[in-house]
Amino acid sequence: VALLTALLLATAPRLRWPVGSSWVHRAAALGALALCAFALTHESRQWRSTRWLTEARDADLSRRAHLLARAAALAPRSAEAQFALGMDQVERGEITAGLERLQIARAISRTVSSEVAIGNALSELGRWPEARARFESALLLNPGSFRARANLAATLGTLGEPDLAVAELARARRLFPGHPKLALIAEAIERQRRDRETL
Repeated sequence: VALLTALLLATAPRLRWPVGSSWVHRAAALGALALCAFALTHESRQWRSTRWLTEARDADLSRRAHLLARAAALAPRSAEAQFALGMDQVERGEITAGLERLQIARAISRTVSSEVAIGNALSELGRWPEARARFESALLLNPGSFRARANLAATLGTLGEPDLAVAELARARRLFPGHPKLALIAEAIERQRRDRETL
């Protein structure tokens, strides 16, 4: 980008302005040139960030963390870069840092994936009411999201609302019959129900 900008600026003084062109025309041309340079800089940052994200998919754990951090730093307004870094941090056990990064991604672009990922991170931290709100928010965006339905069912069971949990689990089962996660959630809901009855 620096080389292209330098070449453009180097040729600018040699331009032959039409006879009678005013300083306004020249300023407009130079302004357009500066705008192109700015756009090139922005696009090259986005391109490099995307390249690092792609490279991170095949990298080992330590290199992946480094590449994702570089991509997120280079493109702070990229929801994809912020989301990828946040997910990686959560997977590595850095739940609080990952949650913050996921919330940045959500602020840039609110998606079902960002809502579910934030809900999962909140669940890991034991912040169940907030996790419930995120799963419900994901279902407002896409009522057919299996992950949001299943995770909401598990969260409702933990919050002591077994009837709502069972109903949500039935909806998740209709979306993805036979998914192994459903049996685990059903067992957890039943166990939580028994534990509450014995108290």
